[in-house]
Parts: sequence; C-alpha cells; structure tokens
Amino acid sequence: FVLLLSFRFGLRSKEARFLRRKNWCESGGQIWVLVENNRKRRLKSHMSRRAVPLLFQLDDIEIQLIEMMLAHYDATAGEGKNEYLLSETIDGRPQLTSKHSNIPKALIKLLRQVTGTSHLVLHHCRHAFYNTLFAVLCPAESLLHSRLSKNLNAPQIRASILGPQSKLSRRVGMAVPRLMGHSGPSSGLKNYNHLMTEWCDALTPVVSERCLEVSGALNTGDLEESRPMIAMVEQSPLAYPVPSLERVLKTLRLVSQGRSYAKAGELAGLEPALLANLEDVISKTTNKMRFKRRLCDWSAGNEHDEKDWFIGREMPNALLHYIQESAWNRLINFSKGRNFVIDNEQFPQYEIERIHEFIGERRHLLFVTSESCAFVKYVLNQLQLSSEACLGVAKGDDPDIKDILRVHGFLIDREFEPAGAVGAIRIDPFPDPYRGGVYLKKYGGVVVGRRKEGIIRNNHELAVAFIAIAVLVFSSTGDA
Repeated sequence: FVLLLSFRFGLRSKEARFLRRKNWCESGGQIWVLVENNRKRRLKSHMSRRAVPLLFQLDDIEIQLIEMMLAHYDATAGEGKNEYLLSETIDGRPQLTSKHSNIPKALIKLLRQVTGTSHLVLHHCRHAFYNTLFAVLCPAESLLHSRLSKNLNAPQIRASILGPQSKLSRRVGMAVPRLMGHSGPSSGLKNYNHLMTEWCDALTPVVSERCLEVSGALNTGDLEESRPMIAMVEQSPLAYPVPSLERVLKTLRLVSQGRSYAKAGELAGLEPALLANLEDVISKTTNKMRFKRRLCDWSAGNEHDEKDWFIGREMPNALLHYIQESAWNRLINFSKGRNFVIDNEQFPQYEIERIHEFIGERRHLLFVTSESCAFVKYVLNQLQLSSEACLGVAKGDDPDIKDILRVHGFLIDREFEPAGAVGAIRIDPFPDPYRGGVYLKKYGGVVVGRRKEGIIRNNHELAVAFIAIAVLVFSSTGDA
C-alpha cells in the first residue's frame, strides 16, 4: 500500500506511512489523498499540505489491494476515521503498526530484486509520478514521452489538474509542483525531470563511421541490459532483527546523544515492544536517582555550590548523559555476540515495569529475596565483576539477608572491608512498591566502587548495563 501511494500519488515515504483513514477520500466516483500534518508526522513545509487526486487507471491487483487495506482498517479500528491506515491492535486499541519503520527498507529490497537495479530506492517512485505527469502536461515527440503517456487518458488528466482551461501554458509549471508538495518549479526541473535530458541519452552511442573511438571513453552500447534478480526471501523483510545487548546499548547511546527513543530504536533495529520497555525502565530508574551536578550542567552566569546535587526527574535521561564516550565504546564492544539465557526456575519472570526496583537512588543494586539476589549475581558475573569488586550490604545487619549474600558468594560489609574503606556503607533506601511513602526495612544491596580497569568502572555504567541486560532477558523469557 505504501508503494501504491508513492507510485500513484507521489507521496513521500513518511507521508504514505502516516496517512490516516480520513485522509483517504472517496466521493462521486473520485478518489484523492489529503496530505496534512498529524500527531505522528510533521510535513516538510507548509506547501506539502495538498490534495492529490487519483489520475491513473488502476490495475485489478491495485484495486484489490485498496479494498483489502480498507477492510483491514475497518476490522482493526472500526468506524472511526482518525486512526492510521497502517494500524494494528496494540494493548487493546488501534495504533500505528510497529513495523512501519521497516517498510521502506523492505520495499527497496524488493524493488531491486524485481528490477535488477542495485541503486533503486522507494523515492524513485515519486520521480516516476512526476515524470508521468510531465509527459502528459508537456507532450513532446520522444520515445520516453510516448512510453510514459501510453494508455493514459491525457485529456482527462489535464482537465483534472488544470480545470477547463487545460491547454499548454505557464500554469503547467506550477501545477505539477503543487501535486508534488514543492514550493516552486525549480526542485522538480532540477532534480526530478528526467525527460528534459533525454536528448543527451540520444547522443550515445555514436553511429557515424567517421567518428573515432576515444580510448577510455564509455560507450553506452557496450553496457549490459539489467535483468530482474528474483530470489526467494528467507526472512520477512518486515521482521526485526533478533534483539541483542549490542542493539540495546546502541539505542541508549543514540538517546544519550539527543535522539528520541523512537528514532534511536529505528536506527538500531530494535523492535518497538522492547524499545517501549527500555524507555519505561530507564525513565523510572533515572527519576529517583541523585546526581552530582557537573560544570557542563550549569547555565552560564548562575551562582552555584560545586557540591550541588539534583534529582534525575529534573533532567530527562540524566543517567545516560553521565556515561562517557569511552564507556559507551567499552560497553558496546563487550556486548558484541553475547547471548543471555537464564533458567526460569532459578530466576522467576519479573514484571518489566518493576525492573527499576533493582537499582537505588545512588545506583546500589538492591534485592529482597534470594531469587532476586541470584539475578544480581548473574548480571555481575556476565559483566565480569569479581567478588572482590562487589560488597554486599544487609539493611540493619539483618542476619537473614547476610545469609542470602553468603550463599551467593558476596563479601559482606563490616566482615570484609576493601583497602581504603572508611566506616560502614549506608545502603540506598528501598521504597515499598505496594505502599507509597513507606520504605522496606529488610533487604540487601550490592555496592560496586570505582575501578580503573574492567568492563564496568563506576556505578553509572553498572546501572545502564544492568538495565540493558535485565530488560533484554525479561522481555525474551515470556510475557511480562
């Protein structure tokens, strides 16, 4: 359907993918598409808002495609007209399909297989729309003109675009740009109009016997004709790649650079469901954390205390911004090719929205049960953090929590103090998930200090790596 909108109506990729049902218009036997802004997509410019009529006779397969698409919408969204044509049911209501960002790549791959042209992209369908209209509105005696306008009802198309006064005039110069969504004729004439240069193609190959061959010059007559490269596609081109720690970390890195989660996930090839879980956990974890304000966090000219701290909810994605470039490189390099498989009996399925409870406000790893402590130990082992690098802490020196720590091989605060340690560690508070404003009194934690070597070198890096692994693991072990 996106291919049809690009080829028959000249729509841009995003204009086609984010088209709503009310923008597909039918009345009095006429069909047209209304291109306008909506909550998911802003148009390229104000001139991009336009109504594009169906100017060509559709093939039977195209008619069938449209009928199937509208029927799919009715079955998914009902009688309402405000949802997107490319909708699917998510969380019980119609939403834009989660595969929409993969559609252009899938179409490009299929177009190249069918045509045998290795450089063809979806945008070339828009070029074809422009040149077909130009061939009708500005007829000329050339092979390309005649082939493009063949089997077209040229008088009817000219009347639909220009109205009763449909003779060749200067109005043609602006009529085609309006249908394309251009602000003026120059864009089309310079970049889209391939009919104007057809005479150049006729200059080669040279047929006169009096002409000499130039060494090294390209003779177009020697070029091989491209042939279709039809091949079976083993995997659906709309399917997302298998989720991996590398893709998750790359997504987070793109977000730390200022991209939205949606754009970062699209670029990294992360499926939307996993992406939504990741964004939710990062947001909840960051909002409760405390961060020491850095020099770059201050506005110029503001007086401040160098030891000032702030809460994460004051700066969205603060946790990600505190990861240095060298750390991102280290984490992503470590993640390549790593798979995470856990035993569901040892680690029961956690609700994705509760993963943030593992991490405290100062990035201590917290637990309540032996199973949650085992998962903390599992992640630390995956991150190659030795027992000497991790110190277990029991809230209030609770003996049961200490026993859990010993069972899972953690060294315990006050029983073993690393060199340079001063006093006992004050563990992060653990909010009761079921009673707002109340904190648990029986729980434990694991603290990892700064290190000069290894994959993880501070607690900011540990928090990001822990979240990435936890979201990846519990998103793949079943429905959360």
